[in-house]
Amino acid sequence: MKKIILSVIMILTAAVLISCRGKIADPQLEMLPHVYTSVETALSVGENISPAAVYPRADGGFTVLAFVIQEYGNTPLLIYVYPDGTQSTEILPTPKDSYVPYVYTMTPEDVLYYTLICETTSVRTYADGMDTVLIPDIAALFGEETVGVSYIAVDAEGNCYLATETQIAVTDPAGNLLFMLKNYSRISALHTGTDGQIYVQYTAAQGGNRLDRIAPAAKSSVPLAAPDGIGLSNMQYYAESADAYYMDNGIYLYHCTVQENGTVSAEPLCSWINSDIIHSCIRHMSICGADAFTVLYTDPGNAAQVSLLHLTRQEPGEAVPKYVITLAVQNADNMLVRNVVAYNRRNTAYRIRIRDYGTYNTNADPDAGENALQMDMAGGDIPDIVILSTFSHKDDYISQNFFTDLYTLMDGDKDFSRDMLLSCVQQPFERDGHLYELVSRFSLRTMVIRGARDTWTLGEFLDEMRSLSDTEAMLAYTTPQSTLTKLLSAALPEFVDTEKAQCSFDSALFTDVLLFARDMGSVNFWKTEAGAKYQSDRDAAYRDGVVRVNETDLLSLYGYVSLCAEYSFADISVIGYPCDAGCGSIVTPTVSWGICESSPFQEAAWAFVKEMLGMTPPPSREQNYDMAALRDLFSAENTGVRGVGSSYVFVPGGTAFLIENESTYEHNPAKGTLYTITEADLKAFTDILEHASAQPVYYDTVMKIITEEAAVFFAGDRTAEKTAQIIQNRCALYISEKFG
Repeated sequence: MKKIILSVIMILTAAVLISCRGKIADPQLEMLPHVYTSVETALSVGENISPAAVYPRADGGFTVLAFVIQEYGNTPLLIYVYPDGTQSTEILPTPKDSYVPYVYTMTPEDVLYYTLICETTSVRTYADGMDTVLIPDIAALFGEETVGVSYIAVDAEGNCYLATETQIAVTDPAGNLLFMLKNYSRISALHTGTDGQIYVQYTAAQGGNRLDRIAPAAKSSVPLAAPDGIGLSNMQYYAESADAYYMDNGIYLYHCTVQENGTVSAEPLCSWINSDIIHSCIRHMSICGADAFTVLYTDPGNAAQVSLLHLTRQEPGEAVPKYVITLAVQNADNMLVRNVVAYNRRNTAYRIRIRDYGTYNTNADPDAGENALQMDMAGGDIPDIVILSTFSHKDDYISQNFFTDLYTLMDGDKDFSRDMLLSCVQQPFERDGHLYELVSRFSLRTMVIRGARDTWTLGEFLDEMRSLSDTEAMLAYTTPQSTLTKLLSAALPEFVDTEKAQCSFDSALFTDVLLFARDMGSVNFWKTEAGAKYQSDRDAAYRDGVVRVNETDLLSLYGYVSLCAEYSFADISVIGYPCDAGCGSIVTPTVSWGICESSPFQEAAWAFVKEMLGMTPPPSREQNYDMAALRDLFSAENTGVRGVGSSYVFVPGGTAFLIENESTYEHNPAKGTLYTITEADLKAFTDILEHASAQPVYYDTVMKIITEEAAVFFAGDRTAEKTAQIIQNRCALYISEKFG
């Protein structure tokens, strides 16, 4: 009965969507392009099976190479999937003097070529239950004592190709050396094309992954032309022929064809995300043609399920139209892709479409993606959601009023309130009481000193640092430019008045900042006579106050307590960078979101962003690389393991280890300080976050001007007063244009 009801609901939903589109011809309802539908074949395997590769069979079926994971060595397993769907398995025999096959390939005739790790590394073939030695000694073939073969391939004539990182040996079907190809840089794959020839993928000297065809008759290789406008740095190739091949950059699978004039056309075939495929779950792919291919798929969300997905191209008009929410990002990471695919699989009305501007970037133009987004926004092709943290010009987009006030969406959501967010990801990012950028993950950049102290002004900082003796240091590492950056990390608002659209970089204080940065010079404390005494325990230099300031990134409660341990749990102050406002710790967004004002799907976009607020990055908080903006999630991530209630031994000058079983642990004080993280630690850490600030919207532009002009001063080619006046003139013009 449930199945019938579900079917009726799905039919009604599809009918409503189609009828809506037919009635109002609404462009908001879209058919997604480049979609492949998949049919899943679950493999009949037990536990501890690791799939490795899938190969097409001459009878239309497939052979999957997998390994049974064991404590001592892994057992290779062949899984035969026949055209009628039935399956059988066969254990690959492994000689007694060897371990697992570590390089392998299979021909359509089901002949497996593989190498074994043993006393003499060999190449063997396996077919019809017979294991045969083809090349008894790979090192002798290459003429070297030690050689690491990473890839193997076999052409239509039965010639065998063995590749190390930099060279390729080609043998005849009997294993006799025919020729060598040398001087490659970082070979990353060998492919057998549908034409039976062998192609080599490698990192080119000029950058990017490239593909060459090996020509046995000429004993050489021929580069295949590459398409323009597509970044090749993360490209995976699948060979077809000398005039055609496939490229996969993790976002699209392209079919490339060499034209008569030598140029290459790249037709996008499959959008992995539009096809609900998590690209990182693909273990191996076998392309049967432009309209069909098969992938070996393992989703960590269901690790026990090992599947073959047979994908076929969806004809235009086959799918039910949906409302498509476009999400702009530069270089989509695995977490985002997984969450988008999960959302799309369960949503009947809406779909997220990732527009990854990182695919525009090339070695010659690494900013092409950023420029492409600017052109799209200016031309009216505005996405619904932008992951602002991935774009360096995010403040320009915000100042041009592209984004909606997220407070409006929060206040209209009965299931969400502003109080659910940490204040450090709200107030510092507000603009005139509006919130256009929502931070979901962040870290904290700050300074630490010995003693109990809340804040210091810029003037106090300069006075205190000038009072240091010859045996003391401000920071362990300094240069004039790095000192200048640290001094101004939180203090720029003291020289910029956005309400009056004015600045005061010609002041005596700013000139003093320039002089101080120059006079500090370049220092590596550890290479000084005073620093040499602390080589065995560098943390002691901070505890003793010989190095006055410790600059650090705080990434978690555990990181904060570890910092305290470096000071032997003595009195310390997370004081932040010098500034009059007293909020010198800087919130650094690692993930932040904006929803565009022009989006017709603001509420649906907010629902997706709200989901993303609650996501904990994989693999877990053990990585300690950022923090959650949601109070409840922040609290959850900082309790339990590596959080409140966890006990550690902090080793001086080293790392910490968790006491997993306190009932049986006996502590030896000589091994380090035993400490249990408390609620008081969490409160102290949270208080630091709640009083943190964000860098102002003009920070990047103003600091670029300052560092450019300061470099001339540091080189001795200009006075401090003249430099300050030039900075004043340039910044005054910018501030006036931006805020006037």
